[in-house]
Amino acid sequence: MAKVRLSNLERRRLREECRELLSKHIESKIGIKVHPSQVRLMPKPSDPYRWKIIPEREDVLSELFSKNISDHSIRAYRDLCEGVDKTFEAVSSAPPNTNALGSVVSLQDPKASFSAKIEHLENESARFFHELCQWRDKATAESKGRQLAEEEANRLHETNQQLQGRIREYSDRANYLTGQAMKCFEGLDKVLLVLEELRSGLTLGVSFGSTTSRRGEMPCVLK
Repeated sequence: MAKVRLSNLERRRLREECRELLSKHIESKIGIKVHPSQVRLMPKPSDPYRWKIIPEREDVLSELFSKNISDHSIRAYRDLCEGVDKTFEAVSSAPPNTNALGSVVSLQDPKASFSAKIEHLENESARFFHELCQWRDKATAESKGRQLAEEEANRLHETNQQLQGRIREYSDRANYLTGQAMKCFEGLDKVLLVLEELRSGLTLGVSFGSTTSRRGEMPCVLK
C-alpha cells in the first residue's frame, strides 16, 4: 500500500509539473496565458492553441495527444516534459480537422516553426563544420610548420656538430704544429749553441797562432 501511495504521489507531482510546463510553453510561443489546470492535450475548438509534432515523431507522440493529461502514466508525463519545444510545440488555433486527432497538426509545412528550427540548426551545423575545417587546416598548417621547424633545427644541429668536429680537428692540428715548432726551436737552440762553441773555439785558435808567430821572430842585434 505504501508503494502505491508513493506512486500516486509521484504521478500527481509529475502531472502538475507537466501542466505547469505546458502552460508556460503556450504563453512563450503564442503569447496567450492558459492556466495549468486548463491545459489540454486535445484542445477544444474554442481553445486558442493547437499542438504540432515533428513528422518523424508523429507516430509515437500522437498517442500522447489522444488522451487527457489526467489519464496518462508517469512515463507519459516524463515524455511530455522532455519533448516540449523539441519534438512538439504549441501554435495558434487553426480550422478544426475532421479526423480524430484534429488537435494535433502535422509539421509538413516547410514554413512551420520546427522546420525553421531544423533549417537554423542545419545552418549552424554547416557553420560549425566550416569553422572546424578552418581550425583543422590551421592545426595542419601549424603541424607542418612545427615539422619544418624541427627539420630545420635538426639540420642546424647537424651543421653545428660538423663545425664542432672541424674545430676539434683544427685544434688538434694546431696543437701538433705547435709541438713540431717547439721541437724545431729546441733543435735550433742546440745548433746555435754548437755554432757558438765552434765560433769561440776558432777565435781562441786564431789568437794563439798570432802569439806564437810573434814569439818566433829573431830579435834585432845592433852592431
